[in-house]
Formats: sequence, C-alpha cells, structure tokens
Amino acid sequence: MIEFPTLVEQAVKRFGEVFANEPERRHLAEYLSGLLVAERKTVSGINAEFAVTPDQSCWNRWMTEGNWDVQRLNEKRLQWLQRKPSPRFS
Repeated sequence: MIEFPTLVEQAVKRFGEVFANEPERRHLAEYLSGLLVAERKTVSGINAEFAVTPDQSCWNRWMTEGNWDVQRLNEKRLQWLQRKPSPRFS
C-alpha cells in the first residue's frame, strides 16, 4: 500500500484529535488501513502491507503502550454512529 484509502483519511480527520501528534495519527491510519486490506490482522501482517513504514516496533509500541485515551476515542466513535445519517462520512 502506498497511500491511505479515502475512508481512512476521513476517519483520521474525525478521530485524529484524540491523538497527541502526527506520528500517532499516522499509526491510526496504518492500523485502520491494515484492518481493511491485510489478510493477517496482526501487527506484522498489517505492517507488511505498506511499501514504506517505520520499524514495526514503533507501531507495536503505539498499540500496546500508547498514551491515547481509549474512552475518549470510543465516545467520539459512538457520537459519530448516533449522528443523523448522511451520504458522506463527515
């Protein structure tokens, strides 16, 4: 994969504020993209889908030791799901 799907870019715009910086938002985009396209939904399986990516340990550390607020992310996700339906993601 050389670029993120449009759906993933839109999700990062919507939920990106939960993450402290651009590298964390990039890891979010990698994770979401990997869930969409990777046959193996593991750190190594998702990492293997990208043409250019940082060391796999960075991504793994973000997943296991990240300082982002899971509850806040879930609250934003639930708010998004409860919104009035629209033809666009945003």
